[in-house]
Amino acid sequence: MLATGALLSTGYVALGIFFLLGGMAAASANAARGRVVVGWFPRDRRGLAMGIRQTCQPLGVTIGAALIVPRALTGVLAVACAIGIRDPPRPAKVPGMPTANPYRGSGFLWRIHAVSLLLVFPQFSLSIFGLVWLVTELRWSTRAAGVLVGAAPFVAAIVLVIAMTVTVADNGLAFTTVAEMAGASWAGRALGA
Repeated sequence: MLATGALLSTGYVALGIFFLLGGMAAASANAARGRVVVGWFPRDRRGLAMGIRQTCQPLGVTIGAALIVPRALTGVLAVACAIGIRDPPRPAKVPGMPTANPYRGSGFLWRIHAVSLLLVFPQFSLSIFGLVWLVTELRWSTRAAGVLVGAAPFVAAIVLVIAMTVTVADNGLAFTTVAEMAGASWAGRALGA
C-alpha cells in the first residue's frame, strides 16, 4: 500500500512521507531478519551471515528504484517468509523469573546503537540520496541510476564503491554483537532499537 502511494505521489513531500512510513513499517523486518540469523547460525558464522544479509540493501535500492517492483515483491516475499522462516528455539523460561534487561546493567548496547546510528546516516545518504541526485540533477534514467547504485558494491565509480562499502561494512558485526549481548529473550527488541 505504501509503495503504491509512493508510486502515485506527485511531489517530493508526498513521496518523502510515503518513504518515511514505508521505512518505519520495514524496520521490524530488519530486526526479525537479524534475530533469525543469530538464532540459527553458530556464533562463528553469524558475522558472515549478517554481512551477507547487509549486502542486500544496495541491491534492494536498485530494485526499489522502479517502485512497482517492491509492491509486487512484498506480497510474494511475505508468503515465502511465512512458509519458509521459522523462529529459532529459545531457552526455556523459568516461571516467575523475569529475564534480565541487558540495557540496565551496562552501557555497552547503548554505545553500539549510537555508533551504528552514526554509520547508518552516510550509508543511506549515499544509496538513497545518491540515487535521487543521479536522476534529478544529472538527468540519468531511473533504471541507469538504480543499476549504478545497486552495482556499487561490485563495480561502478571508485569513490562511491569505497564510500558505500565503508558505511555498510560494520553492520553485520554490530547487529551480531547487539543480539548476542542482549540474549535470546531480548534479541528482537535490541535489534529493533
